[in-house]
Amino acid sequence: IKTAFEEWKAVREDYIAYFEGIETEEDWERAGKHPTRGHFTLNDQLIVAVWHDMNHLAQIGKILTEKRT
Repeated sequence: IKTAFEEWKAVREDYIAYFEGIETEEDWERAGKHPTRGHFTLNDQLIVAVWHDMNHLAQIGKILTEKRT
C-alpha cells in the first residue's frame, strides 16, 4: 500500500506544480473539449481532480478502517 501511495503522491506533486504555474484568469478559463463532458476548462479540471482525490482517499480510509476490525 505504501508504494502505491508514494507513487500517487509523486504524480500529484507534479500535477499540483503544473496548476501552481497558472497565473491569469484567462489561463484558468482556457478550454478544451472533453470526450464526454464537452467544453472543459482548466478550472473545471482542477475541481474534478480535487473531488476525485477526496473520493478515493475516503474509500482508502474506509478500507483500512474495515481491515482493522
